[in-house]
Amino acid sequence: MPAGLCSNTDFLSSDVAPWMAQVRLELADGVRLEYNNGEWGLTLDGFNVSFRLPQGDTFTVFSKLQEAGCSLFELVQVASQQSGPLSVREQVQRLWRQGLLIQVLRSGGKKSAILRNFGDAPVFPYESEFSGHLVMSEDACIRRQGDSLLIESLEVGAFVQITDPQLFQVPVAFVNPITCQELASRVNVCEETRTAVAAWLRSIGVLRPVNRMSCHRDELTGWSFADRFIHSRSRRGRHVGGYGGTFALRGGVLEPPALKPPSGPKMVTLWAPNLEEITKREPSFTSVLERRHSIREHNQAPLTSEELGEFLYRTARVKEMIRADQYEVATRPYPSGGALHELEFYPLVNRCKGLSPALYHYDGATHRLEHITDPTAETRQILADGMRNCGMRGQPHVLILVAARFLRVNWKYESIAYALILKNVGVAYQTMYLVATAMGLAPCALGGGSADLFCRAAGTKYWEESSVGEFMLGRPVSNVQ
Repeated sequence: MPAGLCSNTDFLSSDVAPWMAQVRLELADGVRLEYNNGEWGLTLDGFNVSFRLPQGDTFTVFSKLQEAGCSLFELVQVASQQSGPLSVREQVQRLWRQGLLIQVLRSGGKKSAILRNFGDAPVFPYESEFSGHLVMSEDACIRRQGDSLLIESLEVGAFVQITDPQLFQVPVAFVNPITCQELASRVNVCEETRTAVAAWLRSIGVLRPVNRMSCHRDELTGWSFADRFIHSRSRRGRHVGGYGGTFALRGGVLEPPALKPPSGPKMVTLWAPNLEEITKREPSFTSVLERRHSIREHNQAPLTSEELGEFLYRTARVKEMIRADQYEVATRPYPSGGALHELEFYPLVNRCKGLSPALYHYDGATHRLEHITDPTAETRQILADGMRNCGMRGQPHVLILVAARFLRVNWKYESIAYALILKNVGVAYQTMYLVATAMGLAPCALGGGSADLFCRAAGTKYWEESSVGEFMLGRPVSNVQ
């Protein structure tokens, strides 16, 4: 259980709060619970689990969940009287932790708000310290989704979805410390309704007691909100939504192609090396690994198109196309999550013998360069930024821009999708470093760059395909020819 949150026993030792009468525990979207021939069946996305329950309170609660749901008020009363693996408390918690149940708040017969859990949010909220001053946590994230307001915390994998506009002011009211009693003057809805939302926000860590905020700030030392957000959302326990390869977009969005189709007629065929000959003459793997390092200055003698061709062939070519698990995958020299290979390589050529200065896209299936654009204000700025980012004094030979076709990964993976892309960039970097070192070239991965400049230069859209990495490549100063 995250620090600052309660265990389920914290609540069960106290009285049942009146606001719980307005909250029902229901099956999440897409979940079916059925009872036939003495067995219960739980179905989600075609996956079915069968189990048996003895007659009693747990059986009764499951029967209510099968129909219209169960009042949280009633559920807590029953759960406080039982213990053991088949108790109401244990069985309901099991479904809750797997995201199979939701809590629904209704006001005036209408659905006002929903609490969805995918991690460790307690199914039984609690009243401890709930009467004091509360304030919004620095881990809170509030955003709009359609006509709803979504409120999350990085403390647990859960969020509150508010559908009633009258309740939008509840989370905002806690920007400054207030009590739930003082909340009445800010939000003009019945006490039970606003208290229910506040209790949910407290249970998922959006609201914190004022006297605990200083300790929480100490825990966050060195972390930006953006870094905390992606870290918590890409690991089990605090993710929101499905985790891993859920194919959540399948059926609603066409499968993105494994290879990016060419967009223009101007192509340059690259020289392809003989790998068997390279194997005979190159140093050992251990030697290459030990000598690998960043080289930030390039020789006056430029890189050649043959060297660039060999480098791209050995690092980014498409080795094979396979149809697996009803979607198309590819293999390249570096590994990729799910063999999706969403990364695209754009050599920005500044000085390369045999190639005109331009921005190109590498077609790994045909081992050709597709001409994107001649030098522009954007490409010149990208080069200047790259030089400044790595402290380079002279002009670089080639800057390889690594972009990602995001939908290619998002189509299969949830929660971990962007983190997976960054991991793929890391293994691609290492592959590029090792090949460049083996070839006697000067490699240097950069820590950042402008995705907006890339999109303007390459003609792509920011959220569809934009840069996620940059890699300098040239001849080292000592390699004069």
